[in-house]
Amino acid sequence: MNISTRETYFIICAFFFYLIFLFGLLLSTIEYFNFQNYELFKKNFGLFSSIFWQITVIIFFLNYSKKKGLTRIFYGFNKPKSWKVVLHAWLGAYLIFSSYGLTIYLLEYFGFESISALSKMQELPFNRDDNMIILFILVTSITILAPLVEELLFRGFMLNALLFHMSVKRATFISGLCFAIFHLQLTVLIPFTLVGWLFATIRIKSGSLWPSIFAHAGVNSVSTFFLLLQ
Repeated sequence: MNISTRETYFIICAFFFYLIFLFGLLLSTIEYFNFQNYELFKKNFGLFSSIFWQITVIIFFLNYSKKKGLTRIFYGFNKPKSWKVVLHAWLGAYLIFSSYGLTIYLLEYFGFESISALSKMQELPFNRDDNMIILFILVTSITILAPLVEELLFRGFMLNALLFHMSVKRATFISGLCFAIFHLQLTVLIPFTLVGWLFATIRIKSGSLWPSIFAHAGVNSVSTFFLLLQ
C-alpha cells in the first residue's frame, strides 16, 4: 500500500499536536475542577495523558488499517528473520546513551561548561511514595504500552510509509528524529534520534517490528528497575 508522504506527515503531526493538547487539557481540567484527589491527579497528569494518547493511537490504526486495507505484515507484526537482532538493538541503544554521556562529560572537562544542560536525560514521573496502583500503571505504561505504541507509530507505520518515497538512510533518520521530538525534551534530541535510527535499521534488517519492540521494552524495563531500587 503506497501512502503519500503528505498523508504520513499529516498523521504524525496530528498525533504530536494531539499529545500536547492532551497535556494542556488535562492539567487545565484538574486546575479548574479541583478534584478530591487533586494532588494525585495533578502530579500524574502526564502519565494519564500519555496512556490516553497511546490508546488513541492503537484505536486509530485499527480503523485506519481497515480503511486502507493494511495487514499486520505492513506494520511488521510477523516473525523476524532472526531474534539475535533484539540483543544488538538493546546493546546498541545503551552504547549510544553511554557514548553521548561520555561526549558531554569530555566537553565539560575541556571547558565547555555550557554544554552541561545536555547531560540531563528524560526524567520519569516516578515516586516510590505514590499509590501502588499508580506505580503499577506507570510501570506497565513504560515497559509494555509505550514500546508497543511508539514502535507501531514510528517504525511500523511511519518508516514503512516513507520507504515508498525515499532512500533507507533518509527514512530511518526522519523516523528517528520524529521519535525524539515526540518525547518533548530538547536534551534527549540527539541520543533519542540515534536510538530511533538504530531501531528503524533493525526493523528493516529483521523484516519485523518485534525486535525493536522488545529492545525498546528492554531499555525501558532496565531504567524502571533501577528507579525501583532507589
